[in-house]
Amino acid sequence: PQPAQSDEPCGAEPSTRAPTTERVSERTEGPESWLDAATARDFDRARDLLGPGGVRAAARSATTPRELWALSDIARQSGHPREAIFPLERLVVDYGSHPQAPLAAFTLGRIQMDQLGAPTLAAENFERAIAMGLPGRLREEAFFLRFLTHRRTNNHARARGAAEAYLTRYPSGRHANVILEALSEPRSE
Repeated sequence: PQPAQSDEPCGAEPSTRAPTTERVSERTEGPESWLDAATARDFDRARDLLGPGGVRAAARSATTPRELWALSDIARQSGHPREAIFPLERLVVDYGSHPQAPLAAFTLGRIQMDQLGAPTLAAENFERAIAMGLPGRLREEAFFLRFLTHRRTNNHARARGAAEAYLTRYPSGRHANVILEALSEPRSE
């Protein structure tokens, strides 16, 4: 099933015609859509409007990076991080040249690392975010988090490579001391 969507551009006056019957059950009285609720930062309401499995269904039919980002926000902010994976992956793969694509890859890495316990996937997404040109302080953070994820998986060679890459790029960075300390620790084999 596809979410109810308005034919009007964002910010336009709502239409007076009735919603189509195929998704009436997911609409409330009035013109509110999941995107309206997400824009208003009412993520629980947006998820309710989408219905069960609605984030993934809406992400399949989304036609803009804005919709995909909003769907990932709905999932993450309503406490369903696993549901945010598909819209973020679509944003990265289908809109890789969009300015939000590197941030989407970074966000995927954070979800996989912090909430889903998937450090190997997280490391891949931090690497992807860096390669896509993640800007500013987030870029430094991605270099550091890539190091941490490899360390968590006990992949010593990749952790060392990520540490050296961080220190080469950010010798006085916010995490340089943590990395230097980790590198000086004896490894148990």
